[in-house]
Amino acid sequence: MITDAAGAFTIPPSQEICTQNSNVTFQFHDGGHWYLPASFPLCTASPNPAEVSFEFKGERILDITVGSPIVITLSNDDLDWIYPYEPQCGPCRGIRFPLPSTPGTALVHVSWTGPDPVHLWLEGENDDYEYERLSELNPVPGEHAMTLIAPQEFRRLYPWLLKVGLPAGSRSSGGFSAPTTVRLDVEVVP
Repeated sequence: MITDAAGAFTIPPSQEICTQNSNVTFQFHDGGHWYLPASFPLCTASPNPAEVSFEFKGERILDITVGSPIVITLSNDDLDWIYPYEPQCGPCRGIRFPLPSTPGTALVHVSWTGPDPVHLWLEGENDDYEYERLSELNPVPGEHAMTLIAPQEFRRLYPWLLKVGLPAGSRSSGGFSAPTTVRLDVEVVP
């Protein structure tokens, strides 16, 4: 389904789509954002269903490439990434990372302001298209900069996504103590 200009859409009543009082999971997509799937209770097959409003969270898709650093602000308003059914990080941000075409080792430099220990993950897929965490950086207390090394051999695992933020479960313990500015930069070395 595609929303109308006001962002609304109608799911027609149907016994095939909806079992009375069951949960329904929605997945939203557009070309410039990532959205997490969202479940909403009380599905109905009534011919005259009540109108329901809900808000879902998404984030703008960012790409990082050599020579084009990214500066973002992390806060408790960012998403918790879950894949496939387990929390991966949160609050955190995802950044697409097309591996540079130049042969060599890619270095992802990350630096941040603020007192919170920002983490960085690199994810990819194996030959069976299964999710795989390729690398994880955990900062040393007091550290505000790190470099992730993506060697040439990572290319066979299709690295494509960086996640930056706090580890899974951090939100329940308070999350970020203040908004944090993060800079990411990529370079390739032979």
